[in-house]
Amino acid sequence: MASEKNKISAKICLNGEYLEQVESFVCLGSVFTGDGSSMRDIQEGLAMGHSVMQPLSSVWKSKDISVFIKVILLKALDWSVAIY
Repeated sequence: MASEKNKISAKICLNGEYLEQVESFVCLGSVFTGDGSSMRDIQEGLAMGHSVMQPLSSVWKSKDISVFIKVILLKALDWSVAIY
């Protein structure tokens, strides 16, 4: 991947084979794009955080659990996944 806004193609030969140039790739859970944008990475983190919270919908709707406990759960579960 060439990280330039000009979309210059780079031909890199390694052991007689040319490497494929891609628009984006994932490495260690982060999405790298040619324009340097991290918006896709942020959106995926938020989506993963939301997917963690989905099974707990009964907890969020419960009137027996205090708002304080719900905030602690939100910080411990959703934010940690989304930030990771």
